[in-house]
Amino acid sequence: MRMILTAINPFSSADERLIPPKVPSCSFTVGAPLRKISWALRTSLVYLNWRILLDSALMMVAKTVHRAITAGIERDQIAIVGFSQGACLATEFVVRNAARYGGVIAFTGGLIGPPGTKFVYSGELLGTACFLGAGDRDPHVPWKRVEESASVLSALGGVVTLRRYPGLPHTINRDEIEHAKTILRRLIAKERAV
Repeated sequence: MRMILTAINPFSSADERLIPPKVPSCSFTVGAPLRKISWALRTSLVYLNWRILLDSALMMVAKTVHRAITAGIERDQIAIVGFSQGACLATEFVVRNAARYGGVIAFTGGLIGPPGTKFVYSGELLGTACFLGAGDRDPHVPWKRVEESASVLSALGGVVTLRRYPGLPHTINRDEIEHAKTILRRLIAKERAV
């Protein structure tokens, strides 16, 4: 995370405006005790744990946005940025909490849910600049999900830039960083103009 913040940080290194969420690391492994219970119950427990972790992570993003607003940063000056799982979390947070943000940057990620999920959200992004970029054969994030996510963000009123990178592995490339810098520089220019 720090590497990404450093790579796209248009602020000086002394600037305190980059506020990464205070999210504890966590993982979930199906251990031996779960192997002895029925498939249906095991699936329910894994799903329940997944929902708890997702809700917890979304709450951490909400708290981080609240910290920024409390510090005097307007919501339309806040960019929600993530890579991989962080990108999924960023897009999911923004569609569930639709408002005018300074930007949404999703490096290799999209909305969360199993294949076939119908993504129905309400609210307005009111012209929020959104960038979604990913490899077309990423082993972790299907390109179709990135496209679906871009469509949902657009339907909510986001101004979406979608970039498909043929053969790109699960990483961030220079072009994606340049798109992110463009969104972040607009925020800086807007703030300085005020």
